[in-house]
Amino acid sequence: PPLAPLDLAALARSVVAELAPEAVARDQALEWEDHRSGAAAGSRCLVPGDETLLRVLLRNLLENAIRYAGPDARIVISLAGDAVHFVLAVADSGPGLPDDQRARLGERFHRPDVTAASGSGLGWSICLRICAVHGFALDSGRAPGLGGLRVTVNGPCAV
Repeated sequence: PPLAPLDLAALARSVVAELAPEAVARDQALEWEDHRSGAAAGSRCLVPGDETLLRVLLRNLLENAIRYAGPDARIVISLAGDAVHFVLAVADSGPGLPDDQRARLGERFHRPDVTAASGSGLGWSICLRICAVHGFALDSGRAPGLGGLRVTVNGPCAV
């Protein structure tokens, strides 16, 4: 698809607002944080993107955090970076994933053993593909300060 500059910060805030009722229903705290520095702080975060695909990406990451973090979890969606590079993260205080399970996230139809929640096991593969189309990187690890899973999307800003 053709990529055009779009405001990732506004899109992320929109997805957070759309999914907030699901988090509230599970007694979860859903938080948005903007950690960008310099002239980028608090401004638009223009990235080369397809809005429909990036909405699918953000919804998938946030829906998974809501689904798997558990009741009373804290979920933080943050945006960091500067005028040339961004890092968007979804982190939670849930149980996280063991390293061996995280390593298998890209396998189609694979679902981690640590949950009984429903799903097709295609979400991470879809997210990887959307990131590849946009020239973004997708990664996961332990959430510092929260202890659960932290998923990051990073890439260039639009010039």
